[in-house]
Amino acid sequence: MKFQIPLFSLLVLLVHLPSLASIPKIGYGSSNAVYPARNQEFFYMGYDLAMKSTGATKKASTDTMQITDAKALGAVRSANTLIARNPNLLALVGFPTSHEALLASKVAINKDLFFLSAAGSHSSLATLGPNIYTLGEALQSSQHALLRYVSEKFPEQKGLVITNPKATFSLNQEKLLRSYLSAYAKVDLELTSLTDKKELDKTTIKKLVDGAYNYIILTTYADDSTLVFKQLVANNINLNIYTNPSWIVGDIEFVRRLMIAYAGKIQCISSVIKGPESKEFEKLATKTYGAEPATEMYYGYDAGTIISQVLQRIEGEITPQSFKAAFLKNPCFEKTTSGTLCFPKKGGHAFRSTHLLSFNKIQGFVPTRKLNTRSEKSE
Repeated sequence: MKFQIPLFSLLVLLVHLPSLASIPKIGYGSSNAVYPARNQEFFYMGYDLAMKSTGATKKASTDTMQITDAKALGAVRSANTLIARNPNLLALVGFPTSHEALLASKVAINKDLFFLSAAGSHSSLATLGPNIYTLGEALQSSQHALLRYVSEKFPEQKGLVITNPKATFSLNQEKLLRSYLSAYAKVDLELTSLTDKKELDKTTIKKLVDGAYNYIILTTYADDSTLVFKQLVANNINLNIYTNPSWIVGDIEFVRRLMIAYAGKIQCISSVIKGPESKEFEKLATKTYGAEPATEMYYGYDAGTIISQVLQRIEGEITPQSFKAAFLKNPCFEKTTSGTLCFPKKGGHAFRSTHLLSFNKIQGFVPTRKLNTRSEKSE
């Protein structure tokens, strides 16, 4: 006996097929070329929590594409896949590292799509036009804050800047430090690169042991710095170390044990995520996931919150064009984990304050003071 669908049911199904196909889609993409897949998942968990808790999923669904083969161009494949299987995609979201954001944003530009990175900080993201935005702080601001701080803390004393020549994010910091250095008369920096093994060369270690430097600036990611910390601990070096914004959202578990063993002070120049404005999110995340949220979730939640508010602003048909128009109408968004966050209409980074955070062996990085991001020459 052949199975037959009742005529009425078939008609109902056919009527609903077009509406199902036309449900607006947000494309959430990522690649583990820089951050491990586990950390990428934290970003998405925050995003998903915001979309569901605000009711945004009633207006648009999310298609995800997470590349986990650790290949350098994974973000491009992720973005292209999302676009190919969603002809009327509203936006590309996610891509939280600078590496991913730079790659995926170029895809978005070619397709005239709105793009929002969850945490990319690369300075070039501010130059790509009014389709490209990021929740990451501007590296321009954090590097000025860093130079100003060490100018006051270590006037005319030599600092060592450690870079990873194979990491876009690290090289961007090096470029900015070089270009801004002339604005800080009392800052004296010497730059060195990690070897292919991600270690410091013997000459640099000897100079550190001999007292040639007064502090260290790490432009590297946390997981790229494991062997550096091993070398510093093994050689009883205890200089002040200053890290970059990625250490707030990066997987520092790779290096935490060595950070605890390190005798010197470790501080980070970055935006503050946790604060009074984040309490409601923290309660919601803890209730939903049964544990306190990882830092990556804060950024992901903010991305979802912004997408939700853009969708709520659209009164007519939800299209890629109406989505961009609704964002640009007022590029300020309430109820993020940092309170109200605003973006420049020309595209780029969210406006965030820059702070000095100190590494605590129990709590991790804890905010200690707000920093001045203006150069000395601008005053």
